[in-house]
Amino acid sequence: FSLDPSGKFLLIANQKSNEIVVAERDPKTGLLGKTVQKLPIDAPSDLKFLVRQ
Repeated sequence: FSLDPSGKFLLIANQKSNEIVVAERDPKTGLLGKTVQKLPIDAPSDLKFLVRQ
């Protein structure tokens, strides 16, 4: 799993279900909210963010 740079989303790489799940996250409390999206990806194992400056 990995937090996006804003801290508002948690991405979870599920190798066995072949998907990445994106969930809302409250940056102040850390509590998770609803699932925003599920992305089909074969055996995801690592999450990285590219930040443009």
